[in-house]
Amino acid sequence: MIIKIECVSSSHGAAAINYAMEKNRREKREPRPEFLGANFFASDPVTGMPPTPSEIHDQMRLRQDQSRHNVKDPFFRIEICPQREEVKDWSEADWQKCLNDAIRHLDSSDCLSRKTGRIIGHRTDLKNSQWVATIHKDTDNWHIHLIANRLTMDGKMQDGHRCKERAKAAANAFAEERGWVKAEDIAKVKSERKDSINKDAYNVLRDMKSFSFEEYFARLRAKGL
Repeated sequence: MIIKIECVSSSHGAAAINYAMEKNRREKREPRPEFLGANFFASDPVTGMPPTPSEIHDQMRLRQDQSRHNVKDPFFRIEICPQREEVKDWSEADWQKCLNDAIRHLDSSDCLSRKTGRIIGHRTDLKNSQWVATIHKDTDNWHIHLIANRLTMDGKMQDGHRCKERAKAAANAFAEERGWVKAEDIAKVKSERKDSINKDAYNVLRDMKSFSFEEYFARLRAKGL
């Protein structure tokens, strides 16, 4: 389980919202993003359609402009990435629970100093913030895009300090709760796999009397690569 979060500017926030909601639509390619939810936004009362990307961005910006805060990067751009085998045969309800659980863990994860044990990065308050979330299934690893207003509905600006560390802590807590693989374990496996491939490739080259692309790739395939 991996959760990524970063603070972005208004222009990057607009681009992120558009990307999350509209990727592949202009090219009319499949699969298109699946709308998962928009917090503190109303759907069209006649059509039932969710608000457009521009409407979402404009409403977020309006709240920011009317607040007392002047923040350079007033948006959170978040990706929630379960492993492929973890989301097999998931329904929309499963994805919705994944989103809700990720928000719950993000909203309860402070970042503590390793030296002093003091809080150096405060948890988010996404449950009390405007956000939009979609599912992207156009890559091997399906994932959720969540773009949120850092300004909460009661006018507080959420802390952007050490947000990457807090996202990692939230992902680990999420994975532990469900018995999933943690982010650092995924990175460790990938690193070990990379080292193993490099070792096999060098061994093949060393054992060849003369170089041939055909023989080189045949020997790698024989090793299961």
